[in-house]
Amino acid sequence: MTDNQTIKARLLSFIAFLGIGQAKFEKKCGLANGYVNNIRKSITPEKLQKIALQFPELNPGWLMTGEGEMIRSVVNAQAQQITNSNVGGNHNSVSVGGETARLITLLERQQEQTDEHLQIIKRRDAQIDRLLTVIEKITDKDKN
Repeated sequence: MTDNQTIKARLLSFIAFLGIGQAKFEKKCGLANGYVNNIRKSITPEKLQKIALQFPELNPGWLMTGEGEMIRSVVNAQAQQITNSNVGGNHNSVSVGGETARLITLLERQQEQTDEHLQIIKRRDAQIDRLLTVIEKITDKDKN
């Protein structure tokens, strides 16, 4: 089942899902500033490849057609590819190394996002602590 969104709208949905801005997305992919805003009907295979290399979790079929899920299980798919190539006796280090590098990149990106979320939580905790202190001072004044 395809959706009625444009490629641009689907890409914007993915960027929102990532929780990063368009500029950061474009920079990570090596795309020109404003590239996403200027998408009209489609994107070139070269641009799709740049995006796919940086964000292997994005389902390119979904991006281009709207079919399937936005996010594919990259870790499982890549782990299966590595397992299959090793079990089949094909020890092509370039292929396995490339898949491993992509997994590492994905894990590093997930770690960056986790670190960003932790910083947000720490800031919110500090705000809560300040608010509790203010409430305690008000409560103490009311008691006296």
